[in-house]
Amino acid sequence: MSLYKTIKKNYSFLRYLEHQLIKKINLQGNVIDLGAKSENERYFEHLNLDAVNKLEFCDIFSDSENVKCINLEKQFTLRSDNYDSVLYFNVLEHIYNYQNVISETLRILKKGSNCHVIVPFMWHYHGDPDDFNRFTHTALYRKFTDAGFRSVKIFPIGHGYWNILGNLLYKRVPFIIFKFLILKIFMKIQNIEDKILGININYCLAYYIKAKK
Repeated sequence: MSLYKTIKKNYSFLRYLEHQLIKKINLQGNVIDLGAKSENERYFEHLNLDAVNKLEFCDIFSDSENVKCINLEKQFTLRSDNYDSVLYFNVLEHIYNYQNVISETLRILKKGSNCHVIVPFMWHYHGDPDDFNRFTHTALYRKFTDAGFRSVKIFPIGHGYWNILGNLLYKRVPFIIFKFLILKIFMKIQNIEDKILGININYCLAYYIKAKK
């Protein structure tokens, strides 16, 4: 889906950038999504599931019989060393006892497998039902490595001053202005700045974490 159509469908600018990243994630074997309220989350259409044998979903609140009811703040009722990939996108900020999610993710992953996490950074409060946390990239690295993950890589999403400014103007200017000023000019300037100065991981809308057990 094009950026223009995505924005017009009332997705956020960050959501579009997340979807572009999600397309590049390689999944295989048994996969579980922690915090999916249903099997119809918008980002599933962007995931490559060709090599996935089984895809499970869990959330503490759900009306779907296909979603496991699991409290992410307590020990999961899931088998250890059982999953080839664990996903949670825009979930960690809503969990007060977030360290439990990280340690339990390690427990249920098979050795050598990865978890894929997206968490907002420079983003507004969004209670679902509450919103507790914002983490820097250095804090995320420490939290995952301290939990026992042996390889932790962190990538910015929507990095740089121009993307941040563009996001602040989203829905605050008419769409035609947003389309041409922000989506064409701002993003192009950001790309040029990246080539000259390098990617600035300190200013971004969100982080993507890929952590291997």
